[in-house]
Amino acid sequence: MSGEIQVAKALDWQIEALETQVSTLTNMISILRQAKEHEGDSLRYIYDLVNTRVINPEKRNQFINEKVEKSKFLDGISEEWRGSLFYFFNKYIINQVKVSAKQTVAWNELQELVNDPQFLSDLRHDEFLFFNMVHQPRFDAATWVKKLEDIHIRLDTALKQKCSADSPFVQAIVEDAAMLYANSEQSINKEEFFRYFAEYAQNPRTERIERFNTLCSILSPKFRSFSKGNTLLLQGIQWKLEHM
Repeated sequence: MSGEIQVAKALDWQIEALETQVSTLTNMISILRQAKEHEGDSLRYIYDLVNTRVINPEKRNQFINEKVEKSKFLDGISEEWRGSLFYFFNKYIINQVKVSAKQTVAWNELQELVNDPQFLSDLRHDEFLFFNMVHQPRFDAATWVKKLEDIHIRLDTALKQKCSADSPFVQAIVEDAAMLYANSEQSINKEEFFRYFAEYAQNPRTERIERFNTLCSILSPKFRSFSKGNTLLLQGIQWKLEHM
């Protein structure tokens, strides 16, 4: 109503919110119906059912690790670098302790998404720059992650200060972010690599990748802020490419 976002987008968000409520209520009804069949110890049965449906960090981590291993998604990537790709996912999603009913529904859908072989194919394509960089990295994995973390801290600061994409502050982040994905050979010609990086970064994401990010934003408010930072970064990349 305030005009900050398009009406169609606002309606999509409202529809999704209501669908999540429907899923949550359906889940609760299912629990209660099953409990009713165990009249002798209904309360204990409800407690056990709820506990099995709220997945703890250990089970979330086990599910992702098993799926990645089975799919051979990280084949060819050294052990040192394996955790780097999923650093923020592990930090904001896997290690989330408290999960609401709404987030449980989102996690269930995310599991279905990760089980789709096409999603992993989309993810590998989406993270092509990472896979390209790790075979000739300029830093060790721990240093790379630390620099990536620093970039997102700076992006968060830029959002809080309402910096525009063309501001010197954001443009400095853009340059650092681009070179973080350059391997040892590509780092020699910074302008040439930036064009390569920018053109790839602007490729439209698949519907599965977009849905993955939406579900992660539902699961974690911190991931939502992380996504907003990525949006600002992309805007900064587009501005720099247009003005080179």
